[in-house]
Formats: sequence, structure tokens, C-alpha cells
Amino acid sequence: MRSRDEGEFTGLTSVTREERSLRRMENADRAELARLRKENAALKHKVAQGEAVQEILGKAYELLEGITTSSTTDDEPEIPPALLSATEYANWLERNKLY
Repeated sequence: MRSRDEGEFTGLTSVTREERSLRRMENADRAELARLRKENAALKHKVAQGEAVQEILGKAYELLEGITTSSTTDDEPEIPPALLSATEYANWLERNKLY
């Protein structure tokens, strides 16, 4: 039973020592495998973050492009009259025929 549990026998044939040693993973190999899996998970996380950032920047670009397009249709940017200087306010009143 012990031989079977250790992998010496598979089915009806016996396994040679070489085959058995190939199946066993040494501690160094296990440590490297664990390190590589951890690194792989970290890289997947980093890629996901990069994709999210790229998507956000694309949407921000579209918004800014829309704002720029809509603001360039006017001769000058629309500033609320309350924020204009006295001279600018007088010019604004004349332009809008409110004076």
C-alpha cells in the first residue's frame, strides 16, 4: 500500500526511480513556482489597472473634446455677467442690445 501511495506503482506496472524523481518537485522548484504565480497575479492586476486608466482617460478626452468643440462655436467664452469687469459688462450689454 505504501508503495502505491508514494507513486511507485501505477496500475499494474511499477514506476522506475527516475520517473518517480521526475514527479517530485523539489523545494526550490516549489518556491519558484509560488513566486511566479504571485508575480503573475500582480502583473494581471497591473494590466487591469492600466486598462481601467486607459478607459477613463479616453472618456475624459471625449468630454474635453466636446467642451472644446462647443466652446469654439462661440466668438468668445461665455462668462457670467456677474464676473465681468465694468468695461466688459458694458461691452456685453451692448453686444446683447440690452443697454
